[in-house]
Amino acid sequence: MNICVNITYFQNENTSNKHLKQVIEALQSFNENVSIFIHTNINYDTCYNNVFSIVHDIKNIHPYFLTWKHRHFLLTHTKQYDVYLYLEDDILFQEYNLQYWCEYNSILKPNQNTVGFIRIETDAQNEEYVIDVPCHNVKYKKNIQFAQHIQAINQHTFLKQRYSYCALWLLDNQSFNTFKNSEYFTIFNNNTNIINTLDDAMCNKHYKFIRECAAHGDKHIFSKPCLLPLKQGVVDVRSKVYHLSKKYTNKETLHKPVPTYSSFYVQ
Repeated sequence: MNICVNITYFQNENTSNKHLKQVIEALQSFNENVSIFIHTNINYDTCYNNVFSIVHDIKNIHPYFLTWKHRHFLLTHTKQYDVYLYLEDDILFQEYNLQYWCEYNSILKPNQNTVGFIRIETDAQNEEYVIDVPCHNVKYKKNIQFAQHIQAINQHTFLKQRYSYCALWLLDNQSFNTFKNSEYFTIFNNNTNIINTLDDAMCNKHYKFIRECAAHGDKHIFSKPCLLPLKQGVVDVRSKVYHLSKKYTNKETLHKPVPTYSSFYVQ
């Protein structure tokens, strides 16, 4: 299997590459042919095989637009891959995540559903927390009934994911080419001038949306929800990807972390 990985990596005087190194090393341990492209604003000397640094000039645009620069590269890079993966630079994607996706993508794709992932952080005691579930939308109790959010497909049981953002997207070749030829693939690349006319407050709000939107992938095309496979009432543990920078675990945010299994437990 040939895999094309694109990672956005913004650098300034305070940037540390420790998370990116861990991400790269995990990807290079795969028993697959993995090509990794680092999209950055300053050259990154990778010292790894099959890891390429691509420098983008973002001096005259908001730094968040760097997250969209991989799209232009993918439009012009003619080599075809079996799988396309986009990651933010602090998302640890491991081989069991790929195996999980391969197993369920073939089941869900015919119905235009997407395999879901859960972004996880760990605290000082190594307890795991889900960080991408808006706390004002969902109640978290271990005995919560999710019956209305359960879907059965080909003798497998899935949980409809309420909030599908996980700072990555992953597509096979056919789905990627559908996505690449859609209006959503470069939508924000074409609206820079419009965005720059907004006032500062609106710009900050809108720019954040642009950065997050880059990691949503083709979810804008298919209206059906991402699905999380259930095994004995609990979401498949291979759906977990780790947020290495741990920005939310010890902070009060709208996306307040909650214990993993109390969030996705089905009685």
